[in-house]
Amino acid sequence: MPDQSPSYNDEATPGASVWPPPPTGSIPELNPSGTLDPEFGFRDVRAFKTQNPFLLWLLLIVTLDIYSPIWMLRTAKVLNRVWPEKSAPTGVAWVGLGLTIANLLFALTMGVMGAITPSNASAFDDSSKFLGYVVGAYMIYARFQYRRVLNDVLRQTAPGEEVEVFIPGYTFFFGVLYFQIHLNGLIKAKSAKALRRR
Repeated sequence: MPDQSPSYNDEATPGASVWPPPPTGSIPELNPSGTLDPEFGFRDVRAFKTQNPFLLWLLLIVTLDIYSPIWMLRTAKVLNRVWPEKSAPTGVAWVGLGLTIANLLFALTMGVMGAITPSNASAFDDSSKFLGYVVGAYMIYARFQYRRVLNDVLRQTAPGEEVEVFIPGYTFFFGVLYFQIHLNGLIKAKSAKALRRR
């Protein structure tokens, strides 16, 4: 006998009863297994969490941008759980985290060595700058890897609709701060649209 157990469905017949009932104030959408994800809830942009942009900006400054790859890792967790078929670039973020920490430690070491041997301070400073440029270039690469996956997710969850994708210029200059601000706006718009459909 075919399984006739009820499930969530946005296209359910108007007036029909749905069991179990959807969470108050939300319209659930099915994940790939056909069930509501217990941790993230929705298989759209609402699976991500909003974050105060000012606090994020402070975190990026206080941690000397170490939080940038950490933000990417947290985002990859959502992508891998809700959209496993998208292959979130988790490895890219881990490499970025390691390079960022190594760059800070190397710059500190070169600064100390330059203070101990002033005659070689210029060479130490040049070495530190070179590694900083390399790490900066890699993190820009990482930003665009995440931009690609996030844009794919936005297009997949809104087929046939005009999607506000992540813009390359803002991605280049503002990185994860821009990602979070844009996600905040998309989450707010999606939540408002879902409530209007109730």
